[in-house]
Amino acid sequence: MDKFEIESFNSTSPREPRRGIGWITTAVVCVVCLVVGGMGGAFISDKVSIVSPEATLSPSATIENTPFNTPGPAATPPVNSGDKVFTQETNTQALSPSAIYEKSISSIVGIVTEGITTNVFGYQSEFASTGSGFVVGKEGYIVTNYHVVENGSKFSVSFFDSTSYEASLIGADEDNDIALLKIEGDDFSEIVAGDSDELIVGQDVVVIGNPLGELTYTMTRGILSALDRRINITGTPISMFQIDAAVNSGNSGGPVIDAAGNVIGVVTAKPNSTGVDGIGFCIPINDVKEIVSDIIEYGYVTGKPFAGISGFTVTSQMSKYYRVPEGCFVQSVYENSAAAAAGIEVGDVIIRFDSKEVKSYELLKTLVKEKSVGDSVSVVFVRGGVEMTVTMVIGEYTSGITGITGDSPV
Repeated sequence: MDKFEIESFNSTSPREPRRGIGWITTAVVCVVCLVVGGMGGAFISDKVSIVSPEATLSPSATIENTPFNTPGPAATPPVNSGDKVFTQETNTQALSPSAIYEKSISSIVGIVTEGITTNVFGYQSEFASTGSGFVVGKEGYIVTNYHVVENGSKFSVSFFDSTSYEASLIGADEDNDIALLKIEGDDFSEIVAGDSDELIVGQDVVVIGNPLGELTYTMTRGILSALDRRINITGTPISMFQIDAAVNSGNSGGPVIDAAGNVIGVVTAKPNSTGVDGIGFCIPINDVKEIVSDIIEYGYVTGKPFAGISGFTVTSQMSKYYRVPEGCFVQSVYENSAAAAAGIEVGDVIIRFDSKEVKSYELLKTLVKEKSVGDSVSVVFVRGGVEMTVTMVIGEYTSGITGITGDSPV
């Protein structure tokens, strides 16, 4: 299979590029963010990847026709655990595209995310990216993609009737690329949720969103092209379905809607290579329901396997220079975590996990995410030149875990 890139659909025109392009094994999926201000154009991030079915364990992912669903990173504490989302009954009567648009448009929003990022040289720059989203609770809950709000500190939401609101980030699931925003109010129009377990290849779908961050509330039409595509955005493959409706930068986080006007998925990624067209990937709405419900009720996504460390890769060059083995250097350890209970300490270099060789921090994250809470695994690490083996019982991420520094803990 030829290499091709996948982009996600929030729009960016960077003052300072946030990430670079990363090729992983046979094919690559990339997140695209259009940052408002500075020069126009699109910037491709390395957050998303597709890998062919023959790929083995790696931080990349595969397109495979098998179901896959893994809980993602924990969210922040809920605002009100009694709030309800996705409460409507599913519509069954087929509608015309114009009727679907009229029925849905008041529940669909444009999102502007503002924040500050730091590049590899330590320089900070402001950014403002745009994406799409949709209302799932009358109290003002809005679903979008994680990569739409990533690194943001200020979020603005605008509706079709030109009203706009400042939004708060309630929680996010990076692994499954879902985020939940909330605006103040108690009588917003909710979109009707469908049942993505009942999807069939060939059914009609429409997409409504903000392509290019400027062509607001654009509708495109197509069919559902395939089910159960395993797509990687942040290191964990996500089960998505494929559509041929036109989607572009700025569509990220917007709804995919069936012929009866029910939202059945969230637009997330697309091929970005020359000569590739009519391929988009979307997160099924039933998976989104579970994630959002957990965030509101518990403040985090339950069932997420968690070891309790952050670290970085010891490369072959670093290994030779510092005379330590290649693997994952433990930068910090969570208090009361699985790693802490097993006796792993800052400065250890993990070289094997569950009998599999660990050559990078990214691979360790993949291996942990494949486990279930309560699994016992053997972990081999080097401390002060001495190889040691311990048994770790995989824990569950909760909102109360503290005592760690560094990015992307696992």
